[in-house]
Amino acid sequence: MKPREWTPEETNLALSMWNDKVPAKQIAEKLGRTRNAIIGRMHRINAPPSQIPNTFQKKNKLASKVKVKAKVKMVVVKPKPVVVTEDGVTLLDLNDGMCKWILPNNHYCGQSAMAFNKPYCLNHMNKSRGVSHEKRTVQFRSYK
Repeated sequence: MKPREWTPEETNLALSMWNDKVPAKQIAEKLGRTRNAIIGRMHRINAPPSQIPNTFQKKNKLASKVKVKAKVKMVVVKPKPVVVTEDGVTLLDLNDGMCKWILPNNHYCGQSAMAFNKPYCLNHMNKSRGVSHEKRTVQFRSYK
């Protein structure tokens, strides 16, 4: 679908309404075009920017003039130490750096993870990769 061409009469009417500070939506309704078509046409013919008062900008100007001095009280909350038992820890007690291996009782392992960005402790990391206890031993080769 090809866009409709602008006639000189439409352009002159739109420009005169634009200069009279009529909103683009009302100009569009009068000419049977979209609001964006009106704004685009005014931009292409280098019409001056619309000077319609914007209530949003007024609110922001008023808000910037008001100076509020708020007193902020900083409170440092120390996390309570998590005690890891044989049953593991609950989801609410689980922190970063703790093993996230799910135990049969729907708790988590909670031991110290291998590294900060690793989800499991060494034991559960090897278990997740299928490494058995026998294969975990390091074998050294002698090169001659």
